[in-house]
Amino acid sequence: MLKKKFITGLVAFFSLLLVFSTSVSANAKIHSASPKSTVACEDIRGEVSYQKDESGKIVKKITKVSDVEEYAKKFGITLPSPDAEILHISPVTEIADQSTPTNQPLWIGDLYIKNLEGPREACDSELLKHSYYDYPGGTMSVSQSVQASYGGAVSVSAEIINASVSFNVTHSYAVSDSQNVEVPFGKRASVKAFPVVYVWQYDIYKKGIFSDSYEGYGWAQKPTGVCFSVVIY
Repeated sequence: MLKKKFITGLVAFFSLLLVFSTSVSANAKIHSASPKSTVACEDIRGEVSYQKDESGKIVKKITKVSDVEEYAKKFGITLPSPDAEILHISPVTEIADQSTPTNQPLWIGDLYIKNLEGPREACDSELLKHSYYDYPGGTMSVSQSVQASYGGAVSVSAEIINASVSFNVTHSYAVSDSQNVEVPFGKRASVKAFPVVYVWQYDIYKKGIFSDSYEGYGWAQKPTGVCFSVVIY
């Protein structure tokens, strides 16, 4: 009789321990869920000016980069001269919060997405086009199809991610833009075009018996436009 009570108590103890440990892990969160190949547009520092269209609407942000060496490192740019200047040109858009409610799983052991954040705008380091311009300059035009991407610490099916971010992470998306490049007399410009992407980040949970467990983090990014890096030397 005592043996039976001891075993019953032991089972109850470990059950409570399991619930506690699962609850602790379910409240954990990792914030660094961004793909390493992207640079957040707001993180590019320097003197800022704006480009307007014919109606006077601001359409592009032009940043004269302050930390040239750090910028070049992030985008894989080899500086042709120690005195080189860099202009980073990105589109100005209004980003609406496109987050959707969390989809709860039906079965024990199923993975699902929680704490979805985004989108935020970033520039990918995947090179779309590279050209050189001498004085007085020229126009770079870009029109390409760019693959969406996703990943993270835990493998989650594309269907689950699609339902949360409201776009297909396995599809390619058309991006296009053109940029006039002005080159001072006696100078040259190396111009590279990169994709602008919207980035979402999220936590991944697994459906449990007593409580859901935190499994890791993930991210998804959708190509939306083009940014230009102009190196003048």
